[in-house]
Amino acid sequence: MTVTKAGVFKIEVNTQESGFYKAGENPVCITLTVNKAAFPASWNLIVTATSGIYNGSKGYPAATISTTDIPDGARYEYQLKRTNRTDDLQEDQWKSECPKIVNVAESEQFVFVRVTVDNYESKVFCSGNQTNITQRRFADTKVTLEPEKVIYNGQSRDPEIKVVENWQEASRDAVDRADYIIQYWTYWTGTDNREVGERKDAGTYTVHLLGQGNYKNESNTAIFTIDKCKLNARITGGSFDKVYDGTTDIREEQNLSVQLYSDSGTPDSQDVRADQVNLAYQSADVGEHDIEAANITLAGDNAKNYELTENSTSIKGNIVARDFASMTVSADPLTYNGTEQKPQIHASVETGLSNVSPDAVVVTYSKNGVDYQSEIPGFTDAGTYQVYVKASMDNFNDAVKTVNVTVQQAPQAQAVIQAAEKTAVEKTAVERAAVEQAAA
Repeated sequence: MTVTKAGVFKIEVNTQESGFYKAGENPVCITLTVNKAAFPASWNLIVTATSGIYNGSKGYPAATISTTDIPDGARYEYQLKRTNRTDDLQEDQWKSECPKIVNVAESEQFVFVRVTVDNYESKVFCSGNQTNITQRRFADTKVTLEPEKVIYNGQSRDPEIKVVENWQEASRDAVDRADYIIQYWTYWTGTDNREVGERKDAGTYTVHLLGQGNYKNESNTAIFTIDKCKLNARITGGSFDKVYDGTTDIREEQNLSVQLYSDSGTPDSQDVRADQVNLAYQSADVGEHDIEAANITLAGDNAKNYELTENSTSIKGNIVARDFASMTVSADPLTYNGTEQKPQIHASVETGLSNVSPDAVVVTYSKNGVDYQSEIPGFTDAGTYQVYVKASMDNFNDAVKTVNVTVQQAPQAQAVIQAAEKTAVEKTAVERAAVEQAAA
């Protein structure tokens, strides 16, 4: 029998039947112990503990090993410890695979490797150096905010801060929260960055982070923007119509104003309101015109957090014709003279407006109140006649009044003379007609 490996073997020995002898009935049990050979001195292992800059969750193998003459079938087990003493290694701490070193805090450890080859005693080798993971620059991370930009709503904002690995070949994994702290937030005032405790007003904020743990104590930042709330403007009020007054002004009784609103509703007037609004019709004349609010500015406790989409707005309005304040008409009497006469009619109006002169008024006349003309109508026979007088002027309603025109009877002598003259005229006309007919 031949034994080819170390171990404890039980051998059962018995006699065989032969000739006059029978087989043994009580076999003898023999224990054979083959001890493991000493680990050969020519077999050697060099253990080099890892060293490098923090590499995120990828980490590094705890050590590299280099063998001399150790057979290929050898088994390697690993254990890490702060000291290089071998007498306090824990049996249950041996790992069949090389551990991974990730964090700076895992530095300053020795790496132990136990080599086991069949039939030989195991041997433990220790690294000549300790693991050494150095801090990475915090600038090798990328800081972002979610969201990066919002619109002012009067509430304090607290965006989510995200920090990820950002160096070449990095995994882009999130950086552990223990590896940085939030130092402070600043707000750009227009001239400098002022430290703030909340992010409420519109403007640009910067979060300042400080690396620690696996990162150097360096700063890294990200920008957060609160945009001004955009407001639209509209004209509201009691009436968009007024009676012509010769100006483009809005009357107080119209009670017009500019109302501000956004997509989310109407802001509190204490926060923001329209200020110094120039409201006016785009024409002073009668008709439909735009009422425009121009050069709108903002006022209020939080006006700085708002801006107008446009600084003007308009709405349709009407200027209606005005009645004359008064109209006066009179006519001078006439005396019958046998011919058609046109009386002197005196007509005047008052506009009721200090800024509008009645000089442009146009007066027309009519005998029947329907057909008007610019000439004063004439009358021949004695009597009393009614004349309609109409005053017309742009932007005013027509005014109509009547006046009585009197043609007085002529004195008797004058009447006789005038009758004779009339008869002579008529006779001459008859004679002329006869002569002309005879000549023809």
